[in-house]
Amino acid sequence: MTTTSSNFSSFSVSKPVVSSRPTLIGYWHNWHTEAASFLRLRDVSMAFDVINVAFAVADAQRTGRLVFAPCEQTSPHEFKADVAALHDSGRKVLISVGGANGSIALESLSARQNFVDSLGAFLNEYGFDGVDINLEGTVHLEAGDDDLQNSTSPSVLHLVEALRELKIRFGDGFMLSLAPQAACVQGGFSTYRGALGSYLPVIEQLRDILDYVHVQHYNASPQKGLDGKLYDPDSPDFHVAMAEMLLLGFPVAGHQDRFFTGLRPEQVSLGLPSGKAIVQNGYAEPGLLGGLLARLAHGADTMSGYRLQSPQGYSGFGALMTWSINWDAAAGFVFSAAARQGLDVLPG
Repeated sequence: MTTTSSNFSSFSVSKPVVSSRPTLIGYWHNWHTEAASFLRLRDVSMAFDVINVAFAVADAQRTGRLVFAPCEQTSPHEFKADVAALHDSGRKVLISVGGANGSIALESLSARQNFVDSLGAFLNEYGFDGVDINLEGTVHLEAGDDDLQNSTSPSVLHLVEALRELKIRFGDGFMLSLAPQAACVQGGFSTYRGALGSYLPVIEQLRDILDYVHVQHYNASPQKGLDGKLYDPDSPDFHVAMAEMLLLGFPVAGHQDRFFTGLRPEQVSLGLPSGKAIVQNGYAEPGLLGGLLARLAHGADTMSGYRLQSPQGYSGFGALMTWSINWDAAAGFVFSAAARQGLDVLPG
């Protein structure tokens, strides 16, 4: 397809100096509630390396165009200054797209172009370092689409092409992450249709430009691990088993000739909630985080249950994502402090 570049300036995303330490990623709310009050971006804890601003959402007409503006507790000027302040401190700031209530399916060329143009405008205006895709329930496999490498589903194809267009426009400094639900990734181990496994072709076709995939290990249904056993999201073994599926790969819907190849360890991030009360399931107590990370990074056997298919672990693994920074702040930073401690003992 021929695309227009008329809505893009010569701006290129910034390349702040980022520590080589293992990465803590957090979602920041662009809103205020009494339970998790508004937090200025500049005041995000130094424990976090990457901040995903939640959310740019679909416009009311579902044209593919996205809507975003800093919430009323701040101003565009303050928001831009805060993004710059985070850059100065060596952090990166991404705009996250979708969420539970703001997702959209890209089903046409015009929707795809609107998506690209509006996201590109946000990157230009606010200085975001890239995009996090948090589309829930709108990436789906059409009937008969069973080829992982050659998907025919419009919501997959248009999303992939849109993100590649943004990468071309903004160059090497452009960061890209995906935050699919567990059913949309690991669910493809058992069944590949509809929403089940629907993000697998997206990951497959973007793996060369992906920075992180952080599957949401919360609000999830039980899933099978590579050992064929079913794991509950409230079990620590669930987090290890689900992460290893991304690291090692697996046959899609049991077909060895349709194999999803594992990602590089540095592309995989655990997706965990920062508080128990904010999710239905999937919470890991802060005291368990170090053990979970160690098991995946170097095969440390700190718990019984799921045994890694690769007993030595995955050298290079070292990232954790949490929903959310604001809930973590409301609880006194207990989760991020434990996550940071667990990450910091891993190799940089």
